Amino acid sequence: MGYSYAPQSSGGLQLGKRGKHLAIAAVIILFVGTFYFVGNTMTGYVTYSESLEQQLNETHNKFLDMKAQYETCDAYLGNANSNIASLNTSLNACSTDMFSQKLAVTSCNNEKERLGREKSDLSNSLSSCRSEQVSSTESYKQLARNSVKAICCSFGDVQSGSVRNWNITNNSIVCTGNYTINCTTGESNY
Repeated sequence: MGYSYAPQSSGGLQLGKRGKHLAIAAVIILFVGTFYFVGNTMTGYVTYSESLEQQLNETHNKFLDMKAQYETCDAYLGNANSNIASLNTSLNACSTDMFSQKLAVTSCNNEKERLGREKSDLSNSLSSCRSEQVSSTESYKQLARNSVKAICCSFGDVQSGSVRNWNITNNSIVCTGNYTINCTTGESNY
């Protein structure tokens, strides 16, 4: 009869049926919470991207309107210059018989002055249109530069300081092309 020792195995941490159900419920709650957070984050990002795209489209439409106004002003100035050339021809014809045509000369001089003022006004308008065009173009470019980082750079790109390529194709920003954007600083060569 020898002595024999047989230790009882405790089996480590044992969970009862209720404990297992609680553990499974905790894991499910963790997954549901994670998916809910990720879903809300992605929805916010898509909404933000759509808002930026809408602003970009509105700025582009304003730019097109300004371009049309510029072309109208330019055409109007061309017509005014044609009118001035025509008036000069009329003025030369009136000068041949100044004594008998004094009233006609006076009328021509008044018309010339009026057209000169009109030309000056149109030149000022054209200058204003060109300034607005330059301003609109710069605003369009600035909006594009500001939008590229949000569209083409991920959170990891911002953290690592990545440089991404981009371009504007069919009035949309695409994340491939000749221009570059530094995802950390937002600097672009556009």
